[in-house]
Formats: sequence, C-alpha cells, structure tokens
Amino acid sequence: MPSYLAPLIATLMLTSVGCSLRTQSSSPTSTPSSEIAPISSPDPRPRITESDYPMVLPSGQVDYSRLKTLLSQEKWREADEETWQVMLIAAGQANLAIDENFIVRFPCKDLKTIDKLWIKHSNGHFGFSVQKRIWESLGGPANSEKITYETSIDLLERFLERVPWDYDNTEVDLSSPEGYLPFVGFRGIAFAGGDWWIFSLMQRLETCKMPSPPNDQVFTRIEPPGATNRMKESEAKQYISAINKAQEVYYSEKNRFGTSIGELGIGIKAETENYTYQIVVGADQRNAIATATSKHSDLTSFTAVIFVVNQNDSETTVTQICETEEPSKLPPPTPKRPTANDEIQCPSGSRSL
Repeated sequence: MPSYLAPLIATLMLTSVGCSLRTQSSSPTSTPSSEIAPISSPDPRPRITESDYPMVLPSGQVDYSRLKTLLSQEKWREADEETWQVMLIAAGQANLAIDENFIVRFPCKDLKTIDKLWIKHSNGHFGFSVQKRIWESLGGPANSEKITYETSIDLLERFLERVPWDYDNTEVDLSSPEGYLPFVGFRGIAFAGGDWWIFSLMQRLETCKMPSPPNDQVFTRIEPPGATNRMKESEAKQYISAINKAQEVYYSEKNRFGTSIGELGIGIKAETENYTYQIVVGADQRNAIATATSKHSDLTSFTAVIFVVNQNDSETTVTQICETEEPSKLPPPTPKRPTANDEIQCPSGSRSL
C-alpha cells in the first residue's frame, strides 16, 4: 500500500469506529452485547490476525489484554505494534483525527495505562516516562515554545544518540537502549518537521503529569554478560546500516554516492562517545565504504560497503555490513567486489550482519 494512503485509511477507520460507538450509545433500545467483536482493519499487521486486534469494550474502554500478554512474554517488537493499535482505538474513542497534532491531544488516561504496562513488564527499561526522564536529563523542556530553533537541533541530536530509534531493527531486548520502546514516530503519519513529534510527545507527557520513573539504581535488573557493550555496539550497527540505506537512495536519485554523512542528510554525527564514522567513495563512483571505528578496545568495529553491479543486463546496488569477530579499534578490511550474482563475502576475522 502506498505510504501516503496510510493516514487517510487510519482516519477513515477511526471515524467509522467513532460513528459506530455514538450510534450504539444514542439508541434507547440498544443493550450491551455479551459478545465483543474485534475491530477490523483494511491494513492487517504482519503475523497478527484480524481476531487479534484490540477490542472496544461495551464500556467504551480499550482492551489492553493482548498488550499485557505480549509484554509479559517479552515480545517487545510485537508489543510495540500492539501499542500503536491500542492508541488508534483510544484516539477513536476521543474522536481524534490522526494528524500532526495527534500526540498533543491523546487521552492522558490511556497514555498512563500504556506507560504503566511497559514500565512494569520491562522492569523500568522501556516506557514513555523513561523517554521523558532521558529528555529531562538532557535539559529538554516540557514546553516546546520555550526552546529556540538552534538549541532544539542539538537537543534532538543528543536525545537520538541516547534513544537511537531504527524501526527496521527487529532485534529488541532488554540490552537495547533505555527508552527504545514504545515508538510512536512516523507510522504513516505526516508529522510536521521530521523528528519534531518528539517535542509534542514530551509536551503531552508533562501535560498529563506523567511522573518520570526513578533512575536505574531503583530497579533490580540482572544484565546478561556483555549487555552494556552490546548496547554501545547497537548504536554502530544502526548508524552504519542507516548510512548504507541512505547511500542506496542517494545513488538511485543522483547516480552517485554521497561523500559525507552530512551530504546524506540523515542526522547522524560523525563522532559519538563510542564510535567515529567515515565515508570513502570510489573514484569511479562504483562503490562506497562506510566505517564505524570503535574508540574503545572492548567494542567491535564495522565496515559497510555498497557496490554498483550489473545483474541480468541491468544496473543495481548490492550491500554488505561486516563486524569484527573480536573487539577491535580497527574496522574490518574492505570486502571484495562480488562476481556475477555472488554475495559479498566478509574478510577473514569479520562476520556478516
């Protein structure tokens, strides 16, 4: 389905739900049904059947039972998808249009319910209020009107370093960065100003008097061995993957690769606390290399490569990301250009992601 149709379909679906509810409540002869029917959708989610959708209860409340189940089973990505679905239903109860102002008007009681479920089942690692605590720790104001454009850019960059969202990343667990879920950005909604929806979310959390949870020391959480390093390395994996994807798009539009991270316009810093990132483009514009070099001896490093090749009498791009098998302050050597339809092989001492 084209992405530009998603907001329209979501709005039409919610309007239909809202009308149905008003019709039931206004009828003097209607009585609550003992059988609860699921809300159908014109765009079913992958791996989730229509019968699994959140249900509108006779009282007009949203059924959070499926979200509770997914969270209790630590199925974090599925729970994130379910969170979005229950938010759509809650918005329908409040007759809210799904637009750029959606977050700042979202019902406080539902926002708090969702947050409590995430806090409880992740032991304080995920949740809206965790994101709020991180925001406040960086000096982020609750009211976006109190911040200038210049300081907002720096604030967003620092926040996204702490919470490096990558919705294509399906490997989410308690070693992922704090506050990584739930994620309410994009989702087919044309939020004005890109990442500015974050300001709207923080403003709503403050308006709803959402308390920031205590810091990590309050929660007793047993981290698996190496979990801290994996969290740091996840930044590099997400950043290097984003660079490769951006290069594919850039080449398809301009018939050449971007020579710097800034030129790609993806909002990634060339240097963070743990890694430095660099791009090198071949003189013939037939390949581009990106490296994530660890600044610490206990972290792995990465090399991403993209080649322009001819396959089936047409030109296309192929990519690969390699990670050092052991912690290293040197990225893997550049993989060789593939021949024919072969896959790009990572050099000895590194593995493919």
